[in-house]
Amino acid sequence: MKPRTPIQQEVARLSERLPKLTATQRAYAFRHCFKHYAIKRADGTNICTECGHSCRSEHDLADTVCGCTCPHCGMELEALRTRKSVFSENEYFSIVTTCKQYQVIRFFFVKSRYKAGQAAGYSIYEVVQRWISPKGTTVTVARLRGMSILYYDLWAEYSDMEVRKNNKLRAYDINPVCTYPRQRFIPELKRNGFNGEYHNILPYDLFTAILSDSRAETLLKAGQYPMLRHYIRSSFDMERYWASVKICIRNGYTISDGSMWRDTIDLLRHFGKDTNSPKYV
Repeated sequence: MKPRTPIQQEVARLSERLPKLTATQRAYAFRHCFKHYAIKRADGTNICTECGHSCRSEHDLADTVCGCTCPHCGMELEALRTRKSVFSENEYFSIVTTCKQYQVIRFFFVKSRYKAGQAAGYSIYEVVQRWISPKGTTVTVARLRGMSILYYDLWAEYSDMEVRKNNKLRAYDINPVCTYPRQRFIPELKRNGFNGEYHNILPYDLFTAILSDSRAETLLKAGQYPMLRHYIRSSFDMERYWASVKICIRNGYTISDGSMWRDTIDLLRHFGKDTNSPKYV
């Protein structure tokens, strides 16, 4: 897609300036995106899927319950009793960073292939970038996807990273299994109450909500995390409940379940109760 708006044109230019993955970031992704196994054979042999080293175990039960450490590469392994010899997995890895005035979330597709007796093989390449401006405006940069009814993420590995139409496609709403621990945030996020905790909300959803919606910002600053999570995920009309929410905040009441609380407010309203009364709210 050709960038048309000024923000899309700026993001397209900045996207080309983002640094490539460092060796440390790649190693972190390979280590933490996948489980590493000690394949246990019937004769008591342990085969490390990371380096391919095999050895006899003298503590079979302890290895099964507590796991073990490969004496050759030092990798912590989980015991897996199987006759299979080849394994392959795909996962997502993310980096949360900034570029100029934008908050950027980068997603990488990580592949692993294990074969008993051989060192593990890994590959990683970037597939999606979510750019968020200080006002909550977003731009998506991604690779092409294959057309499929069952799968959203059949990425064309050798296609270009270009600005794409979002259209609320689920393919871009990625929940990575692993995020690089060194993260950078724009000052507007910290101003709006973000302190590094995501509260079981996807970073992209949380960032766009608190930058573009004053109610989401208020819920975050007031510590109403379950209500904030329900508000972001359900996208209901908060205006109908906002007066009751403010009463909860003023009286120091933390809503423990946003969905249940909203249903209760609807029932109170149905039976003619005062939803502006702290007694009921």
